[in-house]
Amino acid sequence: MRPVKRSGTTPILLAAAAFTIAACSGESHAIYVDAGCVECHGDNLRGTPSSGPTLKGTRKNWDEEALLLYFRNPDSVATSIPRLSELREIYGEGMPPLKMADPIAREKLARYVLR
Repeated sequence: MRPVKRSGTTPILLAAAAFTIAACSGESHAIYVDAGCVECHGDNLRGTPSSGPTLKGTRKNWDEEALLLYFRNPDSVATSIPRLSELREIYGEGMPPLKMADPIAREKLARYVLR
């Protein structure tokens, strides 16, 4: 019997890619939890009725650079965006600045929120 030639990616490579994506997502979710985001935005990024809005669909209004700026100083960004001012009225206060020393972790968090 002759080996069958397959075109495209092998199942092993697909499984490895899926594992890598899952591992990165898991690491990013851990950063999200460690940063305290889960307290207001929930474990699934869908927000909480009394504390914070959903983060689903964040990509519609933000890019990574703008989100990183917002992480560092939410007040400076929020005052110039009416939508954020409205959210502050709904939830009673705005997002606090993230206290993350590691810039790589902040970038991973931004990508996680934007996915």
